[in-house]
Amino acid sequence: MAKRLQAAGALDGVARVGLAIDRAKAGDYAAADAYLADIKGEGLERFLKPMLRSWTQLELSGLDAAEKTLQPLGAVNGFEPLYQLQLGLLADKAGKSTEAAEHYAKAMQLANEQAFRMVEIVANFDLRFPLAYPERGFGSWPVFLRSIHSAVFFDACICKARLYIAVGTRGELGNLLISAAYC
Repeated sequence: MAKRLQAAGALDGVARVGLAIDRAKAGDYAAADAYLADIKGEGLERFLKPMLRSWTQLELSGLDAAEKTLQPLGAVNGFEPLYQLQLGLLADKAGKSTEAAEHYAKAMQLANEQAFRMVEIVANFDLRFPLAYPERGFGSWPVFLRSIHSAVFFDACICKARLYIAVGTRGELGNLLISAAYC
């Protein structure tokens, strides 16, 4: 869809994010950064733009440029824990584990001080597979069943020094999601 909008000359912020992610996956961080740089930065994009651009800047210019790009997120009232968490992830990716640990610790401290819930993710596994592709409509009703999927998942996280584990299964019937989990 984003490519069609681009061909029509009608790119919006969401389409730019999609195209940027596509370019980043292909390893073209300069093109990804160019798409992100043109986002207006209003509404939800006010948060997405610095967060996503910090990752392209990390690949293009290093950790210092990534941290500078992320600074607008830290200036938003109440988002300091998220800002510190993002700085920690960037430092980890850059191979600076001591700096990353400092940012993670600060994020957890701020999260406990503020009304912002912070969770450290330890593991996540999700295996999704198709069961059938009925490709059926129901008479002249505006209802269409395209696919039936199932998935199994495993999540583990640490929150306030406690380990939580969730395992389960999920089924998708078109857009209807059926889920069961054990924690």
